[in-house]
Amino acid sequence: MGSECGHGHVKSQLILELCNVSFLKPFFFSFQTSPFLWYFYSAIPRSLLSSLFLVPIGLYVNRRVRVLLLPCLLFMFFYSFLPHKELRFIIYVIPVFNVCAAAGCDQIWKNRGKGLVPALLSVGILFHLVLNSVIATGFLAVSRMNYPGGTALLQARTTQFTPSFILPL
Repeated sequence: MGSECGHGHVKSQLILELCNVSFLKPFFFSFQTSPFLWYFYSAIPRSLLSSLFLVPIGLYVNRRVRVLLLPCLLFMFFYSFLPHKELRFIIYVIPVFNVCAAAGCDQIWKNRGKGLVPALLSVGILFHLVLNSVIATGFLAVSRMNYPGGTALLQARTTQFTPSFILPL
């Protein structure tokens, strides 16, 4: 009987320790903090993929996109002061970055017939579109495996449901 009491005490200590590690420490100690520039060196590059390299070109060739992007950069800068960072907090700026990249693509594509270098750059633009499509498809496949609810919904859709009783009309 004494050994059972000892095991119960150890189990309760283990449960309390697991609760402490699982619930209290993430909220009170680290709270999933990220470095100040995380949005700039991690979130935006992963979201834009190879379009990131076209953003500076778009900013250089089109003054109108500078006016669009400046508030987004300020928004990201101010959000960087918060210690807890997630992509969902700044997801709204991704389309504006894509507009800047599209302005760069447009300028390169318009100049494709003006010499060898612009022609090579326009081939690079086509490669960029293919590369972004392949990478995005790969991310989609990985995220599909990462979401168990999607697997359950797929299985529910393919399972034939036959009721065991008939409802009267």
